[in-house]
Amino acid sequence: MKVETSINKPADLMSSINNLGNDNKSSKAKEENSFMDMLENTINDVNQKQLKANQMTQMLASGQSEDIAGTMLSLAKADISMKFLIQVRNKALNAYDAIMHIQL
Repeated sequence: MKVETSINKPADLMSSINNLGNDNKSSKAKEENSFMDMLENTINDVNQKQLKANQMTQMLASGQSEDIAGTMLSLAKADISMKFLIQVRNKALNAYDAIMHIQL
C-alpha cells in the first residue's frame, strides 16, 4: 500500500505545521458560531412547531380541517421538541452552576 503526501520539502512541512495552529483557531471560531447558530435554529424550529400545532388545533376545532391524526402528530412533535429544549436549558444551567461553584 502506497501512501502519498502533498508535503515534499522540509519548508512545506514547517509551513503545514505553522498553519495547524491557525486552522485550529479558525475552526474554534467556526465551532462557537456554529453552536450559537445551532442553538438559535433549534429555538426557532421549536417555535415553528408550536405555532404549527396551535394553528392545526384551531383549524380542527373550528371545523376547517378533519385531519385528527395530523393534528395529534403535530402536537406530539411540538411537545417533544419543547421537552428537548427544556432539557438543554437545564443542562446549560447545571453546567453554569457547576462552574460558578469552582473555587480558585
